[in-house]
Amino acid sequence: MIGRNIRLYDMVLQFLRTLFMRTRNVHYCTLRAELLMAVHDADIQEITSADPCHKFTWCLDACIRDRLVDSKRMRELHGFLDSMAGYHQQQVLGLVQLLNVFNSFCCCGAVYIFVVV
Repeated sequence: MIGRNIRLYDMVLQFLRTLFMRTRNVHYCTLRAELLMAVHDADIQEITSADPCHKFTWCLDACIRDRLVDSKRMRELHGFLDSMAGYHQQQVLGLVQLLNVFNSFCCCGAVYIFVVV
């Protein structure tokens, strides 16, 4: 549906972000993560390279698939969260909540991936 159109992708993310902030319904975060992983699986690098959450989401997806958070992935996740330290609290609000969504798939936890950049 979105194809390689990064502008359309950003518009969909903004729409999902707005709905989530309005309702706090975690399904919008799940949809955002699924959309990003579909783009990843389709190898649409124009979008994955521009999305600041791609590596984080991909890493969490791999942890769920393997049902394991090894030390390498833990460092990757930690590095991403450290990079968020300079963002305003409102901007990270959605990011810090995705832990519960991925936690329903495995006991490793995760984080909602709405980052306003």
